[in-house]
Amino acid sequence: MVIHVPADGAASPDRTGPRWPRWFLDLSSAWQMTLGWYLVAVVFAAPLWHQLAATLTAAAPGGGVRTALLLAYLACYIAGAPFAARRSNPWRAAFAVAICAAAVPLVFGYGLGPGNLAHAVAALSLALWWPVALMVSAALVLPAVLAGLGGWGLISLLIIVVTLAPLRHAWREYLLLEDAQEEIAEARVTEDRERLGRELHDVIGATLTTLTVKAGLARRLLESGETARAVREVGDIEELSRTALADVRAAVAAVNRLSLPAALADAEAALRAAGIRADLPRTLPDLPERVQGVFAYVVREGVTNVIKHSAATRCAVRVTASSVEIEDDGTGGGASGLGHGLRGLADRLRAAGGSVEAGPRAGSGYLLRAECPP
Repeated sequence: MVIHVPADGAASPDRTGPRWPRWFLDLSSAWQMTLGWYLVAVVFAAPLWHQLAATLTAAAPGGGVRTALLLAYLACYIAGAPFAARRSNPWRAAFAVAICAAAVPLVFGYGLGPGNLAHAVAALSLALWWPVALMVSAALVLPAVLAGLGGWGLISLLIIVVTLAPLRHAWREYLLLEDAQEEIAEARVTEDRERLGRELHDVIGATLTTLTVKAGLARRLLESGETARAVREVGDIEELSRTALADVRAAVAAVNRLSLPAALADAEAALRAAGIRADLPRTLPDLPERVQGVFAYVVREGVTNVIKHSAATRCAVRVTASSVEIEDDGTGGGASGLGHGLRGLADRLRAAGGSVEAGPRAGSGYLLRAECPP
């Protein structure tokens, strides 16, 4: 439904279009077409409904078998065709056998008019690929013609196959489109979930680690009576909290942009608060914004891991035009393999055409190296 917003800002629905029921509009296009087929099939099955009513009210011999065959024929025609059209080839073959098994004895043994073969031909045209539907329909119609049950006019029923072929093609295209749209929607949801997880871990996780370190430092300074330094640390905590709030909003809005100089400045402050000597570059090579943003996330993740896991006394960061390294002299980074944060970095670098390596150094310490072509 189209919503018009007049100058005063009040929204009003457009009542000029068709008023379809909400439940119908909420259905997929394939199900809308299925319901359309049900409606048309029920109406065009009027001769079969008449035959069914006549059989039920008559007391002729064999009425029970004729009733069962008519019910099976109606079920295949109305419900079976759209069901088979949405299934694989074995299901379609089973449907073709079922509807022919109901139609043939009705026409050849129980007096059903041969013109009612049109229902089987229409259903086969919808459910099967049109050359196959044409062959099966011909095998169904030609024996009736040769037996003199309906004359050569029955051959015109085969035109139904050609007529309904575009409908079946459109049906299949709708099904494929529905499947593609569902896959795209699921991929977008997964991508957004992974992106938000990376943003929260890489940005908010690093900030929370720094806040924890600074809060501990402020507590120790207060306990030792160094009130002035403690006040400065508390001020830094307040500023970092504001930054974390802004980072959360930016991550949710997918507009977060981290610069390498800012990441290095944050790393220096965090390492200093943790009592780790920082060896950081004072000048940076001329890097494209894309590479600079990726390297900024590498610095954040690497320094955060040094603070949390390494028990290091020194951390060095080296930046070149195509790589960044974070190295420490700690215990070797703990367990081998990539954790959640490093896997997120690997995803970022892979999307930018780069790669990441991480592992203990010979002797002691840990090295995180990321490469990204400029």
